[in-house]
This record gives sequence, C-alpha cells and structure tokens, in this order.
Amino acid sequence: MPQAAEYQGRLVERLDMLAQAVVGATEIAHDPALRLYGAALALVNAVAAVQWALVTPLHILLDPSTATPICWPFWSDCYQFRLLSSDAWGQVVALFFFLSIVNAYLFVSSQRAAAGCVLLMAMLIFKTAIILQDYRLALNHHYMYAWIAVTFLFLPAKRATIPALLVTMYAWAGVLKITPGSEWLTGYGFFGRRPLGLPAFLIPAECAYVVVLELVFIWGLLSRRNWIQWTTLAQVTLFHIASFWIVGFFYPLQMFLLLAIIPLTRMWPQIGSVRSGSRAWPLATVLTVSALCIAQLIPRTFPGDPALTGEGRMFALNMFDAPIECRAEGVLQESGGRPQVIPLRVPFLQTRLRCDPIVYLSAAQAICRRLGDRTNLRLSLVSRRMRSGPFQTVVDIDSFCTANIGYRLWRHNSWIRVSEP
Repeated sequence: MPQAAEYQGRLVERLDMLAQAVVGATEIAHDPALRLYGAALALVNAVAAVQWALVTPLHILLDPSTATPICWPFWSDCYQFRLLSSDAWGQVVALFFFLSIVNAYLFVSSQRAAAGCVLLMAMLIFKTAIILQDYRLALNHHYMYAWIAVTFLFLPAKRATIPALLVTMYAWAGVLKITPGSEWLTGYGFFGRRPLGLPAFLIPAECAYVVVLELVFIWGLLSRRNWIQWTTLAQVTLFHIASFWIVGFFYPLQMFLLLAIIPLTRMWPQIGSVRSGSRAWPLATVLTVSALCIAQLIPRTFPGDPALTGEGRMFALNMFDAPIECRAEGVLQESGGRPQVIPLRVPFLQTRLRCDPIVYLSAAQAICRRLGDRTNLRLSLVSRRMRSGPFQTVVDIDSFCTANIGYRLWRHNSWIRVSEP
C-alpha cells in the first residue's frame, strides 16, 4: 500500500508538470465554466469517433489491402505508412471513443482537471495523427475544433477568446455564402433536401435568413445583455437543428458542444480576472481572431476560383457555399493499342472535396505506382459550379507518371489551370 500511494503521488506530480504546458491550467481547474467546457470539447471527440465508425468508416477508408490512399499534399508518401489492418482501425476508433468519455469525466472534478487537460492535449495530437492518414478526413468540423481546442489549452483569456472565435467563424461562413457564384441563396446546394421538412418555396427565404443570422445577428452572442445573448443563441440552435436534414449529425452536435461556452460563462460569470461580456477584447483575443481572419484570406491570394482549383482552401473555412460537379479520368495509352479510359471515382469523398485537384493527383499517383512509373497516363479533370455554364478544364496532364508532378502549398501550381475572368 505505501508503494501504491507513492506511485500515485508521482503520477499526480508528473500530470501537474505536464499541465503547466496549458496556459491557465490552474484557472481551468478552479473555474466551473471552463472545466465543463473542457468536458464538452472532450465529447466532441466522442462524436468524431462515432462519425469514423458509421459515416466515414476508418476500417474501410484506411484498409491498406483494399483502399487507395488519398495523401495530404505535404505527405505524398502516406501510403507507405498504412500499417494497421481493418480490424486494428476498428479498435483504434473504439479506443478513441473510450478515451474521449474518460477525458470528459476527468473535467467534472477540479481535482482531476489537470489530468483532463493533459489527456485533451494527447487526444488533440491523436486526432490530428488520424486525420493526416488521408486527405478525405479533412473536415470543417476538425478545422474549427482545432482552433477552439488550441485556444482552450494554450492561450490566455479563454472566456473572451473562444466566443469571439466562434462568432468570427460564423461571420466568415456568412461571407462565403454571398461570394460571387455561391449557390447558397437559391437552396440548390441542398440537392432537394428540406430542412425541418419545410415547403420547397420557403427554402430561399430560409437561406437568406441564415446569411443575415451569420453576418448580423450572430454578434449578439457577445452581448452583455442577457435577452440579446439568449435570443441569438436560440436562433443559432434552431439553425443547427435544421442542419441535421442537410449535413447529418456530426456538425450540429459538435456546434452545440462548442457553443456551450456561451451559457456556461453566463451561469458562472466573472471568474478570475476575465469578465464575460467585457466590451474591450484582451490582446490575446484580438491577435487570435486576427490570425483566424488572415487564414480566411489565404485562398484569395491564389489566382482563379478557389472552389474549382482548391488552392489555399485547407487553410480556411470551407463551408456550404458552392456545390461543384466534375469529371475526372485517367487515359492509358499503350503502344499500338487503343486508349483505355479509367474513370477516377474516389469513395468517401465529402461534398467539399469531391472535385479538389489534390484528390485526383493522389489517385493518379496510385495508378502510376500500381502499373509502373513508365506508364503513359493522361490525367484529366473538368469542373464547374453547378448551374453556372460549361465545364472548365482544371487539370490536363500528359505523361503524368513521368512528369513528377508535385503540389505547392503556398504558391500557385502551374499544372492547375485557371479560367479566364
């Protein structure tokens, strides 16, 4: 028993040392609002595990024996690291879910909050490692969560910064919905699905209301007046309930959990030195929100339509703005034979990635590895915004397998064609 007590004491001491990496870990431990918000962030990971089990099944998508890897452009040889079997990936998802629940439990008690912070850091790394296995796992959900989780763990002024980040994300989503070429206001991007079962003729009005909500009303979440803040939160809640009909369960459930910071800070106001609803944003809040806004501008630094070229989009929110349709194919030309057309159909592609050139660059590279580097393959991708004219050639590369095509993150890729304005 004395040895067990000594071991437990050392474990607690080491957890406390690790928790020092969290800015304000002590504040989190003694602030009920922040502790419960830590539990909410942990439960977001549990929802992600359910998504990976049922909707984007990792045991199929990452199965090295059957799946074609779609690599992130900064890790083009990810296929060499597909070491886990299908059954093993099922166990990874189960472990991720279990640890997420444990993580939420740790935040309930102030005495275990330090351990909760350490585990949340580990889960953020764990989650990132999973997402990097395949580009198809990139989602707005994870992008938004990463901003919030990093702020919660490593930045000061959490009570002010997290609500400001959430409101800024909504505002940028509204901007995307009114950019030229956006199909949001017509409701065409819903593909016939009707939120809350409303009649089809009401869909455009509903879409317009969402834009006003995200650009104007959403700032009410930062109001010091109770009735404004609660009214705004009710509208946002209704919006996410309606989104179940369009995007499924993952996004609305995550947003309910991320928005929990609003009622929690109202229930436990003015803890520590940061007053909820303060008129002046702390410097940490200003800098973090500014960094988020700068990230949203990155796609606009590339030529052409980012919705078609995909360049810079991984650094910014990629909301439900412009449905794209495309055709991708590889054409094999063997000496003395007729060309063989291979349609490039990649499973488990979410709507916002299904026409991204990164996807078909990786798919074509997989064909080259399978058939040999000297294979004469032509890669073609034509795309268009739905209901906006003829298809445009985005990618057309002869002798792809010998062309040694790479992807540059910060500069325009010359092999991606930009349509004339």
